[in-house]
Amino acid sequence: MPDDPFDFMEDEPSKDTGEKGAEELAENDIRFLKSAYSRLLGTGEAMDGDAELVFNDLATFCHVFDSTFSSNARVHARLEGRREVFMRIIDFMNLDYTELLKVYMRSFLERRG
Repeated sequence: MPDDPFDFMEDEPSKDTGEKGAEELAENDIRFLKSAYSRLLGTGEAMDGDAELVFNDLATFCHVFDSTFSSNARVHARLEGRREVFMRIIDFMNLDYTELLKVYMRSFLERRG
């Protein structure tokens, strides 16, 4: 499993395209994704589809739909940390205020020991 999955290309390059064509497709996708992040989180002038694109990229990067297991404890901890951040975003999007208060007060009290 790669540490940083970056597989958001919709189309696989054809065999005719070759490696150079695949690099160009990846560069275009990265350029487009960077623009979406900048518009959504930077300028506040997001275009239709930017939020979904960024959200899906973060879900992939944070291993939301994949196992975070690694036999290397440091890699495993890093991947779990990413996943925890994404799940926090989901909580704030989906839970109402009362549910959020319960979840995060319990977490706060546990950290205080």
